[in-house]
Amino acid sequence: MKTPPRTTKNDIFLSNKPVIIDQADFNKNRTGCYMGASTFVSVTNCVFNASLFYEALPGDIYSGLYLDNCTGYQIEENTFSSNYNPGWAYGYKSVGLVVNNSGPEDNFIYKNNFHNLLFATVAQNHNRSYNTQGTGLQYKCNVFENNYQDISVTWEGQPSELTGIALNQGNKADEITAPAGNLFSQQGTWSYSDFDNQGEFLFYHLPDPTIGFTYSINPIYHTNTTIQRNFNNNLTTWSPLNGCPSRIVSKTINDIEADVLNYDVVLNQYNDTLNSKIDDGNTTSLNLDVATSIPPETMLLRDQLLDASPYLSDTVMVSAAEKEDVLPNSIITEVLSLNPQSAKTDNVLNALNARNYPPNDNEMATILANDTVMGAKELLESKKSFYAGQKQQCVNDLVRIFLQDTSITAVHDSVETTLTNISTPYSYYMQAFARYNRKDSTGVLSKLSEVISDFSLSTYETNIHTDFEDYFNMLLALQSEEKHFYEIDSVKKSALYSIMGSSHDLAQAYARNILILTDGVEYHEPYIFPDTSSTKSSTIVNSELDVDNYFPDLIKIYPNPAKDYLTIEYRLPSVGDGVIEVVALKGAKMDISTVSGLWGEKIIDLRNYPAGVYFIRLWQSGDVLQTKKFVKN
Repeated sequence: MKTPPRTTKNDIFLSNKPVIIDQADFNKNRTGCYMGASTFVSVTNCVFNASLFYEALPGDIYSGLYLDNCTGYQIEENTFSSNYNPGWAYGYKSVGLVVNNSGPEDNFIYKNNFHNLLFATVAQNHNRSYNTQGTGLQYKCNVFENNYQDISVTWEGQPSELTGIALNQGNKADEITAPAGNLFSQQGTWSYSDFDNQGEFLFYHLPDPTIGFTYSINPIYHTNTTIQRNFNNNLTTWSPLNGCPSRIVSKTINDIEADVLNYDVVLNQYNDTLNSKIDDGNTTSLNLDVATSIPPETMLLRDQLLDASPYLSDTVMVSAAEKEDVLPNSIITEVLSLNPQSAKTDNVLNALNARNYPPNDNEMATILANDTVMGAKELLESKKSFYAGQKQQCVNDLVRIFLQDTSITAVHDSVETTLTNISTPYSYYMQAFARYNRKDSTGVLSKLSEVISDFSLSTYETNIHTDFEDYFNMLLALQSEEKHFYEIDSVKKSALYSIMGSSHDLAQAYARNILILTDGVEYHEPYIFPDTSSTKSSTIVNSELDVDNYFPDLIKIYPNPAKDYLTIEYRLPSVGDGVIEVVALKGAKMDISTVSGLWGEKIIDLRNYPAGVYFIRLWQSGDVLQTKKFVKN
C-alpha cells in the first residue's frame, strides 16, 4: 500500500532561513507536516485534516503536525481535525499535534482548535526543565471539542525530572492572560480524557472558579495525582476574548525590543525579591553553615533553616538532608515540611533516602504530602515565569524577523544579540550557531566554554553539552576543510553515530538528520500514546499515615534525657485538633501547642529550660489522653 505524502523538514543546524508556513491546508497525508530539529519554525492559520481517506489497517496512525526535537517554534491559530466520532469504535488513530522532545526552553502551543480527534495533542518525553528552573512547554488558550482525549503527556524509557511539560501551565500572576485558558471537550470518555499527565507533576492555573460555569475551562477529567489545579480568585472577568488575544499581529522590531525591555524590568523586580528571600539572601553562606555544622549546633542550625523557610533552595535542602549527624529525621522533616518545594525535587528526596537511617514512612508521608501544594517560593517563581515566557516569545519573534529580512546585512550578529536576552545553555548553543554561520570558529568555541563557566550543569546537562561540543567540532572541521556534509569522512561519521545514540537532545537530532542524508539511516518518529485502561503516571508516594502499626502509644519522646531539644511523635485517636503541653515538675506550663492530623511530630526547644524533670501531656476534646516524663540535663 502506498504511503501518502507529507511535508518534511529536517535541519542540521540553526538555519539561515526559518520555516514559515501560513494559511496552508494539509489533507490526505499520513502525516501532514513533519519537522525534525527545526528551530524558530512558525506554523500559523493552517488546516490539518487527519481523517481516514482510504481503508486503514488496525494501528494505522494519521497525524496533522509532528514537531520532533524542535524549539523556539510558533504554533498558533491552526485547526486540527479528523472524522473521528467518540461514539464509534476505532481501528486507526487520528492525532492532531505531536510534540516530541522540545527540551527545557519556554515553548507554547497557543490558540489552536482541535476537534473530532482520537488524540488531540500528545507531548512526549522531555519537554520541561528541572523544577527549579520552571521552563518548558505550555498549552495555552487552545479549544478542544469532541475529542476522545484532549491533552496527553507521555514518555518512554527511564523516568526523569525532565519528563513531561512545564511545571506551570499558565501561572499565578494577576494578569488576565496568565491562566492556561484552554477550553476542554469534557466528554468523560475515560477517567482522564481532558488532561492525562503521565509525566512529572505540574500546576494548572485557572481564573476564578465561577468562570467554569460559563466556559469549559476546567479540565474535569484529569490525573489528580500529577495535576494540581490552582484558581486565581482575583481574575473574575476572564473570557476567551480578553484572556486569549491573538499574537499574530504586525509589530515592528522596535516595538518588540521595547516589550523585551519592559519584561526585563518586571523580571528584575521578581529576581530581586527572590534573591532577598531565598536562603535569607545568601545561599553560599547558609550552605556553608550547614556543611560545616557539628552535632552540638543542632538547634542553632534548625533556627537558621526555619528562619529561611519557606524559601530554602534545593542546594541548602540537599546539604541539610546530608547532615544526618546534626539534623535528625524529626528535625529535617520539620524543616522540609515547611518548604513544599522539597517534595518535588529528586535531589532532596534522594539525599533523604541515602541517609544511614532514612526518615520513617510517616515522616516521609509528612514531607510528600506537600507534593501537590504550591509553596510561597513556588508562587513567586510561578508569577515570574509568566513574564519570562512572554519575553521568550518576543525573542523568538525577533529571531524569525531577522532571519527573514533580506535587507539586513549582518543577520547573524542581530540574531546573536537578540539571543543574549535569554540566559540558558540552549540560548548559548543557538548563539554558537549564529557564530558558526558567520564563520567565526574561535567565537563558537568561546561561547561553548561560557556554558561551563556560566551555568551549574547537572550530569544530564553535562552530557548534552558534550554532545554539542562534539557536534560543533565536526561542523567546524568541515567548514575549515570547505567540505559539504556529503563529503564527511568515517571518523566524523563515527562521532555522529555516537552523538545520535547518546540521548534525546537537539544535538542528537542534528546528528541523526545528517546520517539520514549521508547513510540513508532509517528513522521512524515515535508515537507514545497513553494507555487509557491504566496509566503510567509518575510515582506518587501515598501520604496516608500508618499510625496504628508505627507505635502503640499515643506519645513517643526522644532523646530522653534531653539537652537542647525534645522530639515528640504523637497520634490522635480521632479527627480534630489536639493539644500538647510541657509541664514542669511543680506544675508550671512551659509550652502549649495545638496539633492536628492523625499523626505528627513536634520539636520542643529546651535551650532555655532549667535542668529538671518535666511531663508531656497530650489532650483532645478536653481529656488528657497520655502523659510521659522526660529529663532535661
